[in-house]
Amino acid sequence: RAEQQAAEIVAKAREEAQAERARALAEARREVANLSIDLAERVVGEALDREAQLGLVERYIAELESK
Repeated sequence: RAEQQAAEIVAKAREEAQAERARALAEARREVANLSIDLAERVVGEALDREAQLGLVERYIAELESK
């Protein structure tokens, strides 16, 4: 009984760790996208279409992840 409870606790902890990692990764991706857009706006000197730029950044990140 104690071994089963321990295994359940470990499994739950692993699931929570994976969920937290996914949340942190998603937040980091959003932050990188926003920083990239801000930098591009400064370089170009005008506001860019944020949705289009966000799409470009997301595709770039996906390409990096697939390598």
